[in-house]
Amino acid sequence: MTDKQYSNIKITPLKNSEVEIEGEISADILQSSHKAATKRLSETLEIPGFRKGKVPESVIKQRIGEYPILEDAAEIALNSEYPNILIDHKINAIGRPEITVTKLALGNPLGFKIKTAIEPQFSIPDYKTIAKKITEKLLQTMLPTKRLMTQLKKLEKIKPITIFISSKSWIGVIMLIRK
Repeated sequence: MTDKQYSNIKITPLKNSEVEIEGEISADILQSSHKAATKRLSETLEIPGFRKGKVPESVIKQRIGEYPILEDAAEIALNSEYPNILIDHKINAIGRPEITVTKLALGNPLGFKIKTAIEPQFSIPDYKTIAKKITEKLLQTMLPTKRLMTQLKKLEKIKPITIFISSKSWIGVIMLIRK
């Protein structure tokens, strides 16, 4: 198990091998992600009078606002905790998840909903029983043929005959009896 930084996880199975995961990521993780998001934006923003990566947080907030920083922080937090949620709850996700942020405010837990595809669940029937039934049916259909062959061999000993057997779907017998 990993160190849980999330809570209130609710997993709802959906149709077509999908699940919906609802929960919250702790406010501490969101706070540390906020710092990482601010740093990442500072490295990409070009603001006159500042070198890339050296833009103060207050200037970033003034230029682009708080919400884009929070969105970036939510993305960072979810990217770090999503794999842990999958591992801890034994979810075999495949493909890219569809993530919806339901609650986003600094100092509060990050609320989210994730809809993702999972490995399909299926069961293999008891193939040994099925094979046995098929074999029994096949033997039942073959028995008359075996009986016929046995009778023909008995007749062959009495008088010469010619036997012609053809195709999988039918049997033809031609008998030539000599006098």
